[in-house]
Amino acid sequence: MADRLVEMDAHPRRAKVRLRIGMSAANEAVRYGLPGMLEAKTSGEVTVLSLGPDQWLLVSDQLSAEKLIAMCASEFATVRHHAVDVSAGLNCATVRGETAPALLSMGAGIDWSTRCTRTRFAAVPVVAHRHHETSFDLYYDRSFADYLGQWLTHALRDPFLNR
Repeated sequence: MADRLVEMDAHPRRAKVRLRIGMSAANEAVRYGLPGMLEAKTSGEVTVLSLGPDQWLLVSDQLSAEKLIAMCASEFATVRHHAVDVSAGLNCATVRGETAPALLSMGAGIDWSTRCTRTRFAAVPVVAHRHHETSFDLYYDRSFADYLGQWLTHALRDPFLNR
């Protein structure tokens, strides 16, 4: 696989915490500094990806999952919330380069210009984070790693990607 285009086990030490807050507070998510639907927000050492109206994925390469959970406990002390370490269950693949949007479009017919979205990519549920015009992180269940790697290896051979 072209290492420059796809890195299957990107960021192996990245902490990942799934946050869910009560719907009454979710309606005021912006007040808590959380991004809206199809958005991502980076503040300091933490990137927050919107998963739904009341759910977010917090990721950090510098902070541990325990620290992220403690931050949630502090920030949402007066709000019903649930923060869970999902680091061991989610893997991250990075797809980058000029052909990245075309490669990703082969696996899911969605608008890849959004900052963050949940979709099925090559039949695998993923959270996609576009952090640059041609650079994406795909968060997926680790059990799909072999299948997704094989799918991407095969897709990278498509002659239309190498024009």
